Amino acid sequence: MDQKPVEISSKIQVCQSRPALKVKNRVKNDPRFDRRCGKFNQQIFEKDYNFVADLEKKEIKTVEKQIRKQKNKEEKETLKGLHHSLIQKQIQKTQHKKRSENIDF
Repeated sequence: MDQKPVEISSKIQVCQSRPALKVKNRVKNDPRFDRRCGKFNQQIFEKDYNFVADLEKKEIKTVEKQIRKQKNKEEKETLKGLHHSLIQKQIQKTQHKKRSENIDF
């Protein structure tokens, strides 16, 4: 006599009388509109995330080096486009900063 385990199909439906597990709905909060998160302070934000501007400057310098080293014309053009977009982004940030300073006065 073999004592094998009984094979049961896993496709058997769950009994209707058995309650399903209830999952609690999570409350989704947007920190921009939640009073518990406090008010936004632009100066603190700029101070805390000032390293991003430094990283962008380093990225511009590395792209300039890559442009000088690149010999393939197609790659050089794509790098020039990237360089141009990074410079424009930096210019827009400085213009936005100047406008916000003018509004404050």
